[in-house]
Amino acid sequence: SEEPPPKPSASANDSLLYAGSDFARLGDVEATERLAQSMYWADETDKKIAKKLTSTESKSRFLFGFWRAEDEKLHSQQPLDAYRLFMKRLAEATKQFNYQKTPGWKSDRGRIYITFGPPKQIQNVSFDPSYQPYIIWTYDPDQSFHLRVNGSPEFDFLDKQGGGNYYLVNSNVITENYEPDWMTQEALRLAH
Repeated sequence: SEEPPPKPSASANDSLLYAGSDFARLGDVEATERLAQSMYWADETDKKIAKKLTSTESKSRFLFGFWRAEDEKLHSQQPLDAYRLFMKRLAEATKQFNYQKTPGWKSDRGRIYITFGPPKQIQNVSFDPSYQPYIIWTYDPDQSFHLRVNGSPEFDFLDKQGGGNYYLVNSNVITENYEPDWMTQEALRLAH
């Protein structure tokens, strides 16, 4: 009697998945940019590895492996679901936060949007004579945020020059800028 052929291994499936993915078709410029973008989700180990990659092939294969690992972390239902979520956020950040010649994904708001998703609440203050325009994004608390102080994750962005380019000036999220008295400093700066 004939036995059914063995099921393909996970690595064989990943080889086929890689061959049919966008990663296998990236040119060097695209692979380098996608690598830089993907590092918003990376830990320090992945960032160190990524910095050493030089060939298009090594960048593409690293990206594929990185996003497959993200699938596992997010318990994705389909291969590369994490990557599709990332690309959706990247497209939205590029659309919303472009400033002059700077692509939206390179802006502070773009980076936060790509990393953490859309905020739960946005407070936009444009007409306070004591400050340049600023925006405060607030998120629902969850385990993915490591906070300096209890409460909801918050990101404060200030338009330092008044032209529409907002910089992250403060956040209670560990690893982000922490300047809790930025409003006082800004009021003093504008008063002089």
